[in-house]
Formats: sequence, structure tokens, C-alpha cells
Amino acid sequence: MVSSSMMLRSAMALFLGPVFARSSEACDEVPESHYTSLLEHKRSLLTARASRAQVDAANSVIPDTAFCNAEQGKRAKYWAARPEIECDPRAGLEGLEVWSKGWAGGYCALNAAAEAYEDPKMRTAPGVFLWDAEYCLAAGLVDVPLKQAQLHTNFTAVLEKTSQICASEPIQLTLASSSEADMAAAEAEISALLEKEQKLPVHLRKGFMRDELFLRQAALQCKQSFLSCMVHFCSFNYCSLADGSVGMGCQCHDDWDLRPIPAGSA
Repeated sequence: MVSSSMMLRSAMALFLGPVFARSSEACDEVPESHYTSLLEHKRSLLTARASRAQVDAANSVIPDTAFCNAEQGKRAKYWAARPEIECDPRAGLEGLEVWSKGWAGGYCALNAAAEAYEDPKMRTAPGVFLWDAEYCLAAGLVDVPLKQAQLHTNFTAVLEKTSQICASEPIQLTLASSSEADMAAAEAEISALLEKEQKLPVHLRKGFMRDELFLRQAALQCKQSFLSCMVHFCSFNYCSLADGSVGMGCQCHDDWDLRPIPAGSA
């Protein structure tokens, strides 16, 4: 008899190979309760990350590598101090950009790794926020800059990619076999592995975004209608550079930018 874990491993191999057909049901109108869950999950995500990194945005040192100009460093500080800014797919592309070019983009730019990173799953340029970089890579959401732009500038394409991922067999098996508590626990487990592996020499690392953990994380985001936010965020903020490493922000495209600081804001 085939165990559920064997089925999951087999499905994961498929997930990393051919592209899955889009489910027509995944783009149907989402109930309001799903967006309530989305906001609750996002708030818990913000709390966890803030606790983990212990970042005081007002005193953060601004790295050079992710930004196209000094003004973007100021914008990053402003938005990173405002985790209450929510992603809202109901508002179309603008609702996704509010998050990708606001808190999420600013937070990642300010908390990027100063040095290049490498493990069996990923190699990055200096100045890349590692947690999301390996998540985006595992999700198949890191490509050359031109293809990334074709995704993050097209709301229909974002929805199609979201449907494709959420309808895939590995995600569906994970949803069927995991409790919401188990899925919600994945983020902290991934963070602990990242912290551990950063201290190891490259040859001892295994990759902190383990397949099973990624599936639980992504499945929960599908369940809570949050994955479209990640599809847009990944395609806007990350890319595959010419040398095959993962880049972020202005390393990917020179028109990368964060939302302007509102007039009259401190």
C-alpha cells in the first residue's frame, strides 16, 4: 500500500517538473471569510517576523545592494515601520503592489543578508533577503527579469500562476493531510533551520526551505487566499541573475521601486 508520505514525495517531484494545468475553480470569487483568515494570517506573520529579527526600522542600517538610489532607503525605513499595511487581492494589481512595494519590499530590503549565501537549493548575490528568496525559488517564482516583469505587471497572470500552484497535486495532498496548526507551524520551523544553516559552512548545509516545510507553508497560503500576494511579491522583488544566482530589488531591474512616502508624513 502506498503511504501518504510516498504520494507526497512523488507529487513533489512532479511539482518541480512540468507545469500543472490551471484550475478554473481557483479563480472563482473567494468568500469574505477567506479574506478574514488572510488578514489574521498576515498579522501573525508580521508579529513572528518582527519578533525574530528584532528590527527597529528607525535605526536600521540601510544596505546599498538592493536599492537603485538613496531615496529608496528612506522609503524602505518608512514602510518597514508600518506592518499594518495589508495585501488585498480584491483590489486588483494595486492591492498587491501596496504590499509588495510597501511593508514587504521595505522589510526585506532592510533585512537582507550583507553577504552572498549558498546552500544546495540556492545561491544568492549579496544584499538578498534569504527566507523569501528560497521560498520564491521553491515555488517556481524566480526567473530572469523580463519574465518576472511579465508576471508582476499582469494581474490576470498572477491569478493564473496562483491557481496553478494551489491546484497542484502536492499542495492538494498537503491540504488534505495536514491540520491548519501543522501548516501554520512551518514558518517558524523554516526560520529555525535558516538560523542554524547560516552558521554552518557551505558544504554542510542542506537548504533550509525543506520540501515538506515549503508545501505546508504554501498550502496554508492557498487555504487563506494569500498566495497571490506571494506570487506578486516574488516576481516583483526577486530574479535570476546572469550568473544563475538569485538577486533582489535593483539587482533585478533598474525601475524597481517602493511606494513614495505620503506627503506630510514624518
